[in-house]
Amino acid sequence: MWIKRSLVIVPILLFVFLIQSVFWVPGTASVANNDSRQNRIILYMSGNPEDMNPWTSTKTTDSTISDYFFEGLIRYNRMYELEPWLAETVVVKHEVTSVVPTGMSEADYRAAIAAEFGDLLGEIKTGDELAWKIEEEEFKKQAGEAGALSFIAKLAGDHPKLTTLRVAFTGKPVKGEIVSAVQPDFKARMERRLGRELLPEVATAAQGAWDAMDAELKKDRKFEAYKDEFTELVQQGGVTDVVHNPVVDCVLHKGVYWTDGPFFSDPDKTWIVIVDGDEAGNIVADTKAEAISTVSERLELGKDAKVDAITYEKRFGDEEEGPWWGRGPELGARDVKLNFNHLKDAAYGSPRRSSYLSILDIRTFEDNRYRCEIVFDELYSPALADLTGSILPYHVWNLKAWEHEAVRRGLGRQDLEIERAKYNPMRHLRSRDRDFALAPSYLGAMVLEPLNGDSRPYWENNLRVRLRRNEFYWNRKPEYEFVDWFVFDPALGSETSEVVFLGGGMDIYSAKDYQVQRYEAMEDKYYVIKRQPTQYEYIGFNNGRDVLKDKRVRLALSMAINVDDILKYVVFEQGQRISGPGYPVLPWYNAEYRIEHTWRSGEKKGQTEKLEFLPFDMEEAKALLIEAGYTEQGGKLFKDGKPLKLQFVNTTGQGARQKSAVLAKERWEQLGIEVDYKTYEWNDYIQRFIMARNFDVCVLGWSGGLDFDKRQLWGTEFTPPNGLNFVNYSNPEVDKLMDDILLEYDYDKQVEMSNKIFDTIASDFPYIFLYSPYSTTIADRHLVWRMEVGKDAKGNPIYEDRPLDHEYIKNSRASWRFFEPDLIRREEIPEFTDEQKTR
Repeated sequence: MWIKRSLVIVPILLFVFLIQSVFWVPGTASVANNDSRQNRIILYMSGNPEDMNPWTSTKTTDSTISDYFFEGLIRYNRMYELEPWLAETVVVKHEVTSVVPTGMSEADYRAAIAAEFGDLLGEIKTGDELAWKIEEEEFKKQAGEAGALSFIAKLAGDHPKLTTLRVAFTGKPVKGEIVSAVQPDFKARMERRLGRELLPEVATAAQGAWDAMDAELKKDRKFEAYKDEFTELVQQGGVTDVVHNPVVDCVLHKGVYWTDGPFFSDPDKTWIVIVDGDEAGNIVADTKAEAISTVSERLELGKDAKVDAITYEKRFGDEEEGPWWGRGPELGARDVKLNFNHLKDAAYGSPRRSSYLSILDIRTFEDNRYRCEIVFDELYSPALADLTGSILPYHVWNLKAWEHEAVRRGLGRQDLEIERAKYNPMRHLRSRDRDFALAPSYLGAMVLEPLNGDSRPYWENNLRVRLRRNEFYWNRKPEYEFVDWFVFDPALGSETSEVVFLGGGMDIYSAKDYQVQRYEAMEDKYYVIKRQPTQYEYIGFNNGRDVLKDKRVRLALSMAINVDDILKYVVFEQGQRISGPGYPVLPWYNAEYRIEHTWRSGEKKGQTEKLEFLPFDMEEAKALLIEAGYTEQGGKLFKDGKPLKLQFVNTTGQGARQKSAVLAKERWEQLGIEVDYKTYEWNDYIQRFIMARNFDVCVLGWSGGLDFDKRQLWGTEFTPPNGLNFVNYSNPEVDKLMDDILLEYDYDKQVEMSNKIFDTIASDFPYIFLYSPYSTTIADRHLVWRMEVGKDAKGNPIYEDRPLDHEYIKNSRASWRFFEPDLIRREEIPEFTDEQKTR
């Protein structure tokens, strides 16, 4: 009987639980115990954060929160263009190591460089001598006897010696701009000026080196016998005639301070201990002497160590009971150097390490603690975007502070019985296990507000994360004091969050495609803010298959698809049609591109037009296939006696990609094409078909970063497993352009070259480029944008309220998060004039 009862009772209890989850709308008391609803922004996320260290975390829910806490040397502005941020000025300098051409004096080569580059030139120094690169294995292959091996090795290793110059190009710093002085065409320009190669043919160099050898050496009876071997060895070697090292010279803003906390201890008994000039962490002690003594014992400091302890002079928060936060050390070049050195160190354990291995050195300057130079090992302009990454605090991550925490947590040298010389705290207290993961120091606009007293984590799992304004923030502080992020069950997140939003318990909601039109009809209550993410959808052709090698066939298949119908009926007009390989939100997408098409059918037959998008035209599609050699027999298309047949693969499901694929299949069948359409589970689909290039046609989408390096998708050499060019696209012109743009640091030239890449690929029709979906944010109209409109007599900014659909915001490329700090909630929905929406 109890089994029967449980089968009735359990579903009822589960139903009640789900109902209360959906219809729970937080009131003011439950969302926060702050002074007013108007002083905070309320948002939602679909999972708990776990790790606030941006260099070790891997979850989106982590970065959703930690993005408030940290900032980089540079950032993407509202138009997705790079600009200095923590750095006040950024100059991308260029250091070139160039071989002095044989037969030319060092002085003459210096003069030629100066004449070619003029004011762009910084300084020229004499570099190290270089020898020809001769592999030992080649010695063994060429030498016929043991005596010859060492003799030839000496000759090849010692001759010839090549003089080098280190040439520096620099630019004048400009506040708010990234200045580039990079000269990627240095070699080409110098060879053009000199009318010769910088290095002669290797065989000529080998002969010259042989002739120039010491006369005494030539008296050796074996000398002439080894001439041929020596020449061959030198020919098989070589030397790099030009080496490029871009150097990013940054000067940081002054007056940028770290914020430490929250603390619950007495501020007068909370100490920062400093050992030989380096902060070694915090400690609570009754006196300064006690703090120094405790840390000295923990770190086993000798008598010569210089140890000090200081309290936080500036604080905000509740200093009586806590929490309170203290102003920590000022940001300096030491933070930058340690940050990138740690990232490169395998012991630090960052999953993003590979992006920073190209950094050769970080130079700091004794006479300017705010300046650093980041030296890269080669020209690769997208690497500049890596400097948008968060800077971590030196005073927390230097090895003294790291060891102090390790000792405090029972992972010190003595605890583990390890010799001092062999102890490295990085290896025994993992970076992601440090206190910083749950209690970081802050450089950004917000800090974590503890909701569990001094217990960690400071947020309430499965309920909410609260952020508080950082009163020591170096730039414009947020208009609000608090941000509450609700954490909803991912299974119910969207439904629950909409109910809460409609009840006034949240300020911003991310709408699904089918919901947008409903909110657009309620414009008196809500803003509908549409943004394009870095994402687009496509139908891909396997360009390596015989049936699809002919561009006319790919064009015909493209013109048989009604993309406008997909936009209207599949994604409810919530997307922008695209004409080529890129995200419309980025400057690398060429909105001016036009498809040049000569009509094969209809009234326009023989005419050539430039089209923004390929039209849906079944008659033209059929004409293109006939031109490509196909004939129609019984409603089917044949070529050389074989039917036109496509292997069309897709993933299982009922989403937009599945619906788009079905529409494509039906249209192609109407043309007379046999379509073998099958769907597979995602992992099977990717591994057995996509990466194996086992298909004719597939349906997928791309979602990616903000740079222009697309070799992984379109480079001839980047087919699986070396890359993601699983459609077998190959165009030598595109390959060269994609290589050349990586050497270019000038923004306008990058846009020009990116557009050329876009145009060339789009004209080859490797995909049917469908659309870029909108990411639609619904915002409560109680929110306003506090826009800076001028300065008062004392130079202080003057702010006025503006609507969230202001032209400045609407015409920006960045997501709404870029403007979030400037938002504030008003008690009543304000009215705005048309002028206020544009002025």
